[in-house]
Amino acid sequence: MRSLDLIHQIAHLVVHSFKIPVMHYSVIPEDPMLDLIEELEATLPQEFKEAAEVAQDREKILAEARKEAEDIINQAKLNARTLLSDNEVYKAAQSEIDRMRQDLAAESSKSQSGADRYADEVLSDLESKIGRALATVQNGRQQLNIS
Repeated sequence: MRSLDLIHQIAHLVVHSFKIPVMHYSVIPEDPMLDLIEELEATLPQEFKEAAEVAQDREKILAEARKEAEDIINQAKLNARTLLSDNEVYKAAQSEIDRMRQDLAAESSKSQSGADRYADEVLSDLESKIGRALATVQNGRQQLNIS
């Protein structure tokens, strides 16, 4: 940076100037000192401008980083809501499946009971018919044995 060079030159001019003994004063040549000060003044506005630009760039970068962080957070919240929603849909579907299984089990049990009753009725009717047929056979045999 040009300003720092000029400041070093001014310091060098002061250090190497004529010293007044006992008084701690220096005699500094006016023209070289004023020239260095003018140069320093000329460089400072440009460097201040550059520093302001750096600060502005820094603010811009920070703003972009904040925006990106907000976007990431918002996307994470959306993903969380989606996962929660998916989880709720899954739970609702699982609940519906469980209900359907219970309904099918009840219907199956009801159908099994109906089938069992029907089979019992058919077997009971068959038993009754066989019983009558057996009675008829026994009567026929008795008739044969009597004669």
